[in-house]
Amino acid sequence: MAFFRNGSECHFNSGVTRTVVVIILLSQFAALGMEKLFVNYGTGKHRSLIPIHSIVEPLGPEKSLAISFFHAFTGCDSVSSFAGKGKKIACSVWAAFDDVTDSFKALANQPSKEDIASHFNIIQRFVCLLFDRATNLSAVNECRRELFTKKSRLPVNMPPTREALKQHLNRAVYQAGYVWKRSLAKDPSLPSKSDFGWKEDGMPKWSTLTDLTHASQNLIKCNCSSKGCSKRCNCVKASLPCNLLCTCNGQCSRDND
Repeated sequence: MAFFRNGSECHFNSGVTRTVVVIILLSQFAALGMEKLFVNYGTGKHRSLIPIHSIVEPLGPEKSLAISFFHAFTGCDSVSSFAGKGKKIACSVWAAFDDVTDSFKALANQPSKEDIASHFNIIQRFVCLLFDRATNLSAVNECRRELFTKKSRLPVNMPPTREALKQHLNRAVYQAGYVWKRSLAKDPSLPSKSDFGWKEDGMPKWSTLTDLTHASQNLIKCNCSSKGCSKRCNCVKASLPCNLLCTCNGQCSRDND
């Protein structure tokens, strides 16, 4: 696979997919300072030229710079995707929530740990909308609780926890903000992956929280109103106080037990 730059042909490693090449060149188009840029893909009668400049024009300069992070964050070869949330759904959320564009752009440009932290809240809002377009919530933990208690969603259909999202974000930043950002350099230097959501053995660091099976023996909740619980209440039967998983958010009174 190759692309044409200043009249010469430049080659990518054969293991890089066409999608990734296009994503990288879209994000690097402005930096290359070129009017036209083509990707030469395939051979013989299957050979085709992909005009990068023709994609950048309708996409716009801001989203072109941001698209590499968007692609990594919503799932690529090295970063997991959100269950049931493909690129089409993610694109529609991005179109409706344009405020996240500046964050995507910043996170695609070798951000510091402080930069990553400063954009985390708006990233949380994007993820909340990804799982519930009608939500007014901006924190994934609150969104998870609402989807579980009010809409009976299974865990697989909920956003990741706050701590898991942080690790996912770090992996996306490493891939887009460092690996792809420096992909046109001859000998790019990269930070340690262990600082960006990966373990020393090369496995993903999914979360810093204790595994649920060790943290809690039971998940018990009730659907009682805030006015009080009855004797049929699951929490009453288990001799447990109501909690944040309950419909009453743990705020009910038991005066009418």
